[in-house]
Amino acid sequence: MSEPIKIIPNKVQTGAIAILPGEYVSFFSVKLPEIPPSKLEKILPGVMADYVAGDVNEMHLSLIEKKSDGEHLVAVCDHTWLEMAKTAALKENKILKAIWPDYALLEVPDQDVAIMQLSGRVLARRANGTGFNVKQEYLTHVIGDQPYSEVYESRIVPNGVGLASGKYSARPPVLRYLQALKRVGVLAAIGFLTWVLVSLLTINHYEQERDRYQNASVDVFKQTYPNVTRIVNPEAQMRALLSQGGGEGGTAYIPIAERVFKVVGESAGVRLESLSFDTSSIAGPRVDITISSPSYAQANLFESKLLESGFMVSQGESTQSEDNILSSYALQENKNE
Repeated sequence: MSEPIKIIPNKVQTGAIAILPGEYVSFFSVKLPEIPPSKLEKILPGVMADYVAGDVNEMHLSLIEKKSDGEHLVAVCDHTWLEMAKTAALKENKILKAIWPDYALLEVPDQDVAIMQLSGRVLARRANGTGFNVKQEYLTHVIGDQPYSEVYESRIVPNGVGLASGKYSARPPVLRYLQALKRVGVLAAIGFLTWVLVSLLTINHYEQERDRYQNASVDVFKQTYPNVTRIVNPEAQMRALLSQGGGEGGTAYIPIAERVFKVVGESAGVRLESLSFDTSSIAGPRVDITISSPSYAQANLFESKLLESGFMVSQGESTQSEDNILSSYALQENKNE
């Protein structure tokens, strides 16, 4: 280790800043999606898994800053070192306000690499904000032929909290909690009213979906049985007519139709637009269906569920309207299942 963890005071009397040996902290310059920081923190483990050797879930990840080029600077450190830093600060009755690796005290150069030699080791900072701490003899292995310039003193600790995020963030003072309690009632009332509004909107949405499904069922029934004029319960009437042999497909189509309805019901955003039976198929009972979906991805997922339920699926035409995608399929029993 280049040197032990340093605990230095900051402007807050009870606060402190921890400086970790840089060889135990890695900085990465990573392209991340344009979403709020709270959501970025949730996807960081999945993104950084390709950058970090070992189990990323056993490491602490921290968003350092968003750079001018649009990429983010992300710090990675084993939990052991951060726990040691917290323990060292507590021994001095301090609360950590920020945690930084030692190379973060170097100015970021405009280009190439800035290095600082220190006790047989080299601190370095690249133009993209990343840095490292290595033994002097390893420097050329790390930077190769990349030009570098030497600096002879470090700057003051950078602004921000560094690695002191998440479970390692500074604990707010007790008085701050007490002040927050005054707002709990107002926030609870706002939360309750929001929940009521969302519930009403959700109920309205499901009622509209139910009406659309009912209309679609009636249309399917009319296409299958054009001679039936009184339609009360489309699904029940269709099953009854099939079981009596009054339909085009006979009883062989009852389990097929039921499985189609089941797959549609389990597929979010998918609506059954039409269903018809083809009794002329030599290969056995065939059902032709048309569904609508908000996206091709949901249509592909629906097709996968049809295959999983034991159908042989032949995809027909697929057209896109302003709001939905219409996809047609021919379904038959998979004899190999």
